[in-house]
Amino acid sequence: MTNKLHPLRRRLYKPQKAATGIAATISKQWTLRNITIVLAILNVFSLLNLAFTPPWLSSLSHRPPPTPPRCQTLEFASHDLHHNISEPAFHHAFPPVPLTINSSLSAYRLPDISDTFATYAYRNHPKCSISSLSLHKAFSPLCTDRQSFLRAFTGGGRIGFDTPFMPKDCDMRWYTTEEVCEILGRFEKVIVVGDSMMRHVVGAMNVLLRKDLGYGAVTGWNFGGEESEKCFCTHQMDVKACSIQGIYRTSDVLTHDPTSFACPYTLHSNNETPTSPVNLIIELMLKYPLDPTELSRLQSLLPPERPTRPIAFILGHGLWNDLDLAATVHWLDGVLTAIYSAAPYLQPQALPKEITDKPMVYILFVTPSAAGVLKPDQWIASQGDKALQIFEHSVRDEIYEQDGRFVGRGIEHMGTWNMSIQMDKWDGVHLNLRGNLIKAMGVANWLGGVEVERW
Repeated sequence: MTNKLHPLRRRLYKPQKAATGIAATISKQWTLRNITIVLAILNVFSLLNLAFTPPWLSSLSHRPPPTPPRCQTLEFASHDLHHNISEPAFHHAFPPVPLTINSSLSAYRLPDISDTFATYAYRNHPKCSISSLSLHKAFSPLCTDRQSFLRAFTGGGRIGFDTPFMPKDCDMRWYTTEEVCEILGRFEKVIVVGDSMMRHVVGAMNVLLRKDLGYGAVTGWNFGGEESEKCFCTHQMDVKACSIQGIYRTSDVLTHDPTSFACPYTLHSNNETPTSPVNLIIELMLKYPLDPTELSRLQSLLPPERPTRPIAFILGHGLWNDLDLAATVHWLDGVLTAIYSAAPYLQPQALPKEITDKPMVYILFVTPSAAGVLKPDQWIASQGDKALQIFEHSVRDEIYEQDGRFVGRGIEHMGTWNMSIQMDKWDGVHLNLRGNLIKAMGVANWLGGVEVERW
């Protein structure tokens, strides 16, 4: 007689084995779920810098808590509003991220996980529903200096097309309008020099300074009905006829539409143009050889005597010379020569030295964004993504090092290819408002790290 199970008994054994397998699977799933929940809680505590530390979390670190940052009272005044705001001294340098949770910094990163556009004009319009949370995903740690920020921004990216941007290794701040106003107000002027890409960055900066997603980047005060319809929200930059009506200087806003300006400003008697500590200006200089008239306009912006506050420069160039590195270097040196000849106090040898004996840095070079699928075929070879990546790397190397030696131009570099490769470009070249807002916030982070106290 064989020792085989009756077919019915074999069928009875199989469900038992299956039940055992299901139980094991459920056990594994619960274990993984618990681990996921714990990691999520840790991430929330790390990001929010909550005012209390659970015992189980504090036991993970034996380092003493850092000294809370000093606070100072800043007075923000406008034509009809005077109030004091006390906030951490985020200016002068990037604040260190605390190794343990404390209440002093809990409010500092709150804007990074909040929609800072919530009170902007047209935020709730169905055709302009842009949240800052859809542009940047906050995480810890925060970058602690300019160099770590520039590496993080240049090397960052996103998971999926048009998803929130994340810098690499350490995070950037997503500033409120009040913070952007304070940062730009540290400088006598912030002068942007470059092409249409840089004009769009200035447009996005003005959206932040005016709290206006609908028309903050353009001269809406002189628009007719047709322009108001065509140049609304993202179309401020993705319609050529609208983008050329961008705001070129802060004084234009204060002259024509001062109530739209969200930064502090002062009204004067005798119908004089209101003045503000914030002074953002752009001069278009598209290609090399440089136009002497354009250089003359740039020089006219520079005071002959050293001002009480530093001047910052944001430069951008490349596409108009087909990403020719030699042409870009000549363009850059021509711009610097014009600046130094009109304002000798800005020469590197005239600037305060750091401990490393390097001059104070106040100039940022921004390389072009990635190309899009609508890039015209005739430009793919000279301005496609391969050429753009090579150009970005070459500019960085040229600015920082040459033949193994530091090049004393006193310039730093911020790349935008990684940030923009998975974003829409309405013409295959230019980013829309969303992408330029990220660029503008990157510039604001860099300006926030400039050591203005060394001026």
